Amino acid sequence: MGRIVELITDVAASADEEGTKLSLPNGDFDRLRDDWGDDEIEDALALAQTAFHHEAVNEAADSLSARVIEVLGAFADEQRFASCAHPEAPLPTETLAHLARSVVYLEEALALVRDAPAPDRSRFDKLLERLANRGIEAEMAALPMAPKKEDEIEH
Repeated sequence: MGRIVELITDVAASADEEGTKLSLPNGDFDRLRDDWGDDEIEDALALAQTAFHHEAVNEAADSLSARVIEVLGAFADEQRFASCAHPEAPLPTETLAHLARSVVYLEEALALVRDAPAPDRSRFDKLLERLANRGIEAEMAALPMAPKKEDEIEH
């Protein structure tokens, strides 16, 4: 197994990027033929290509998710959130909720592969709370405190 990993690492280090495709220069291909067959080298190149694509997708998804978290976080504001309930709202509440659910799922997946710190989600989490409480806002309001009895009052 170690030899295969060594081959893939060697191929990835030698490969040239041609747009979105990796290719192996002829000299490196010939050098690897001393120890490996053409099929093994091609398979290693395909695996390096897949890893290259995964890394690019992860980086793009991380960047996109961070920007969407920032944009959606603006709707944590009570007035902005309420504006989404209007019939002609450019971003209806249902669309806002769909985007938020998708970002939560994407963030869960990115947490498995992310090297950099996660984006600040404080405002986004407030939006998630507003979405979760939508329709039950009155019940979620703080309960009024009962006045303390005379013997409970501290002096």
